[in-house]
Amino acid sequence: MLVHAEANARADRAIALTADAAMREWLRACRNRATVPPVAFVTSGSATMTDITYHIVEHDGGWTYKLGDVFAETYRTHDEAAAAAQAAAAEQQLGGETVPISYQDADGVWHEEVARGDDRPIADVEG
Repeated sequence: MLVHAEANARADRAIALTADAAMREWLRACRNRATVPPVAFVTSGSATMTDITYHIVEHDGGWTYKLGDVFAETYRTHDEAAAAAQAAAAEQQLGGETVPISYQDADGVWHEEVARGDDRPIADVEG
């Protein structure tokens, strides 16, 4: 049995190294932006969950919800804004595909990352 355990441990290490190499290759290819290669990979470890809160506030003669300093459209009633915020919170928690993303920070610097489809925030609504 010890032989099987050692073989399984070596296989697990090989798989992890292969996954890391596949991820690096995938990122390199994505930087070229010509194509996104169809590479499947599995990573170990736990996803980092983030808590976000949508706040219902008065805005432009009506009601809206906001996340941080970003406002959604204006609704006539508090209930309409709350329903829209609940829908947005529910959508935030849905998983999706792991995809490369690029974004520009406040200093104008562009960044490229991989957005994991299973790394979704825990979203709440207050107000």
